[in-house]
Amino acid sequence: MTGGPWRENLIRFFHGFNHDAHPMAIMVGVVGALSAFYNDGMDIRDETHRDKAAIRVFGKITTIAAMVGCPG
Repeated sequence: MTGGPWRENLIRFFHGFNHDAHPMAIMVGVVGALSAFYNDGMDIRDETHRDKAAIRVFGKITTIAAMVGCPG
């Protein structure tokens, strides 16, 4: 997850979870929070917009999973 001003906000979001929170609960919360960063000009009825949103999420999943497994 390099670049973009959203990165710092997302890292802060991670710190909002309890230290003993279940990793899957953190993962679900963070993936859900991504919608707050990528909602500009999104038309959910447009298949190309949905595809683009899915690709953005899929591209970040491994990094999010690494951050869940090794919180800093």
